[in-house]
Amino acid sequence: MFKHLTRLTAWMVAIAVVSVAVLSGCSSNSDRQEIVIIEHSWESAALQPQIVAHIIEHGYGSPVSTLLVEPLAIQAALSSGSAEVVMEIWLPNNVEIYNQALESGSAIDVGESIADTWQGFGVPQYFKDANPGLESVFDLPDYTDEMSTIDSDGKIRFVDCVPGWACEVVNVQKWEGYGLAEHIHSVKPGSEAALVADLSRSYALNEPWFGYIWGPSIVSIDYEMYVLDEPEYTDECWETDRACGYPITEVKKLVAPELEEREPDVVEFLRQWFLSTEELVTVTKWMADNHSSTPDGALYYLREYPQSWKRFVPADVAAKVEESLASFDSRTTFVAEGEAEFQRLMPILEECFSRHTSNGRMQADEIDPVFDCARAEETRR
Repeated sequence: MFKHLTRLTAWMVAIAVVSVAVLSGCSSNSDRQEIVIIEHSWESAALQPQIVAHIIEHGYGSPVSTLLVEPLAIQAALSSGSAEVVMEIWLPNNVEIYNQALESGSAIDVGESIADTWQGFGVPQYFKDANPGLESVFDLPDYTDEMSTIDSDGKIRFVDCVPGWACEVVNVQKWEGYGLAEHIHSVKPGSEAALVADLSRSYALNEPWFGYIWGPSIVSIDYEMYVLDEPEYTDECWETDRACGYPITEVKKLVAPELEEREPDVVEFLRQWFLSTEELVTVTKWMADNHSSTPDGALYYLREYPQSWKRFVPADVAAKVEESLASFDSRTTFVAEGEAEFQRLMPILEECFSRHTSNGRMQADEIDPVFDCARAEETRR
């Protein structure tokens, strides 16, 4: 129906892309070597790299990129030089990888990035309330009928860790150590999002669900879960059959020694960096509620928590980051206002397009007359 308007729409899209590119500019210094930060597929480990990348790129002037690497491949990425920064390595899940990175000289430890982390096996609270006898992992066989599904071969359906996460291996060891492996049918979600979607479907239907859960995460924030009891963690247990609960977790940061030599100011920032549980929960919740990406979540954090991140950087770096945020806000407003005007004028633009263009094609010097015509017609009406 509006064949000319289709052309006009395409023109508007092109102009919007150019406008964004012009407004965003280039904040990094081409004389500084690119820094590659590893990110993982769960939210905190995707969010933190985006936040620190923005601070490094806009505050320190170094170009930054992120590389999606699951935990089991961290050492390979560091030793090959493919990446130089790890914002989250969970211990003791990945203790072998951590030790190997330090002992080989591929990385140095620069402290913790988040705290109050935990892991376990959980069911929805409504399922626990309906089955009060289910308290520990050793009670599971008594609830096989309730917790099995048509595709679980008569076993308890267990939504496991995402393949590539160290907990995938640990969970296999734990079920074998408990003598419960024959009762468990493991389902491997392709991502954290797939795990959450699986839980969400069961939750909406008030159906049984059982799986690996951790926090802080969207699972622990948005869903009321009951964590099954396990024998208390001991070093001896963890070094043998791992038939005990997950230990208190440390989440460490690693950087390549070469980065400390090349950019000691950036590494000092990374040493200082820490994301509090309250901040992580709030940003994760905001992202879920607004269906936002991790780059959007990073910008939200930087705007909402300046009193936090400014503690980790010098005043001149903080000023540059704030300037970049103002630029992003201006760009967002510019594009939003342009899109709003286009949508408002759309019914009139077809008539003006025909009146002010030749041969059904818009030339560069015809753009302003078309829109001036539409604005004048809008005022007249």
